[in-house]
Amino acid sequence: FRDVEVRTHIDEVSLAAPVQKLMTQGGSIGTLGMDMVLRLQGGQVQSIKGQTQVDMMSVEGVDLHKTRVSVEGKAGDVTLNTQFKILKVGGASPAAAVLKQVTPNEWWTEGSLEMQTVSGQFHWQNLKAMQWKNVQGTIQKTGKLLTEGSWDDKGLLKGQVQNRDGKNQKKWVIQGDRENPLFMEQVSSTSAVKR
Repeated sequence: FRDVEVRTHIDEVSLAAPVQKLMTQGGSIGTLGMDMVLRLQGGQVQSIKGQTQVDMMSVEGVDLHKTRVSVEGKAGDVTLNTQFKILKVGGASPAAAVLKQVTPNEWWTEGSLEMQTVSGQFHWQNLKAMQWKNVQGTIQKTGKLLTEGSWDDKGLLKGQVQNRDGKNQKKWVIQGDRENPLFMEQVSSTSAVKR
């Protein structure tokens, strides 16, 4: 195969339960649809472009409802633009331990954090370094969680996260690494408190 272009259109498909568990580390994937164009040259992926829709997905205690992802990439650089109607983080999820550091307790209802209208962009470079931009979601109509940042090819983090609820606002600088993120709360322009 020298040059191959693969076009895929799937209106709706459901994956077998063992495949779902493998792809989601024990979770599940609802029905999904896809429009994708993949170009191969010399057996290597040269570009990918398209979009995927998933009605519901559960991964490590995080439920994603009405997910839409557009993807575009060339030679190892991939950009995803994501939208979720609802993103719900269960209290036992590994994500909960991170999010509880930057969200007020009153946003957590019955041990879960539910965000509506979540969107953001994710860009991978050579599938090692990653950058996220304009990631935001609404909580309980008046709350907002926003973040942007990156990790390098060694997994070192840098970025910021903020929450807003009415006139109340808090900001943190993100440091550390992917396995152990650290949040430094910004209490003024000259001092910070570790949280």
